[in-house]
Amino acid sequence: MRGMLYILLGLCLVFVSCKQEVQKNQQVVAQEPSSNQSTDEESVKLQKFYEYVLLGRHKEALALVNSLDLGPDFTVKDKTYKALFNEFDLKDDFYEDSKFTELDYFYWMQSLLFKRQVEKMKASLKEGEDPIRKLYDLVNTQVAAKGEGPDRAAFPIQIWQRGFGVCDRQSWVMTELAYQLGADVYIVYFIEEDTGISKHTICQVRYKGRDYLIDPLYEKFLVDFHWNDLTEEKAAEIWQDHPYLADDIKKAEILLPSMPHDFAKRHQLLSEKLIHVVPQESLFRFGESPIKRSKRWPYKKGQDYFYWDYPHRLMTGMTVYRQFYSKGVSPK
Repeated sequence: MRGMLYILLGLCLVFVSCKQEVQKNQQVVAQEPSSNQSTDEESVKLQKFYEYVLLGRHKEALALVNSLDLGPDFTVKDKTYKALFNEFDLKDDFYEDSKFTELDYFYWMQSLLFKRQVEKMKASLKEGEDPIRKLYDLVNTQVAAKGEGPDRAAFPIQIWQRGFGVCDRQSWVMTELAYQLGADVYIVYFIEEDTGISKHTICQVRYKGRDYLIDPLYEKFLVDFHWNDLTEEKAAEIWQDHPYLADDIKKAEILLPSMPHDFAKRHQLLSEKLIHVVPQESLFRFGESPIKRSKRWPYKKGQDYFYWDYPHRLMTGMTVYRQFYSKGVSPK
């Protein structure tokens, strides 16, 4: 119960933080419309909706977005999505809902927060500096391995706000930041062959044709290096203080850190419409089809590559989720 209260508290913190630094963003939306922007009623509503999101006016944002006609069919048809839902007993009601709730607003606020952090980083970027390196340094500064209180399960925005979280938490924050920069991102679980247990998590980032293998906890930042090129010998060299990791790469899992909302048709349709009315530099990334994202990983034969189930299980433990949808399972 305390865990769910903490998550709900995180949602409240989002509502507060989203009001910060909003005027500049609102002016960008209002004063720099895309050349593709039409003047029809739907475009006006979409732009006003996004302004409400920037202002933190969640009731107005939800009312307006729910007045839009996004289409008649919101059923989940993709077999790979269905397989994920069935494996972890995830109900379809959230994924096939045509209406947006506070749970969706939570997702937009998370995306917006990391978009703003990326814009701050870009504004301070000096000539020749690597933006991915700057984000890596930012994560190591903002998210310590340990902090006050227990390391409860949390979404990236909550990890960022509390300022700590070990290994998988740090890597998740890193991928969210890099994703808002425009990168392709992946979570990598080292898996112990005998037990199937993951004892460490890192991430892979691809940005503007360059690959980065990143381990925030053990402070490894490898440029122009891809997981697929990692051998046991190289892993032993990189993680000299943790020799067991070299053996754990054999059964490692490559995971796509899409948020659960990205599997819902309503988010995909909304994102596609907003692209045409909000300038790209102002719009945070959300609602991208996970199956399209998954195809950008250079898959190797025999490699375990999955949608990441953890964000879905985490969502079902949220109080706000249980208010609107079927009971789920709380993650460990």
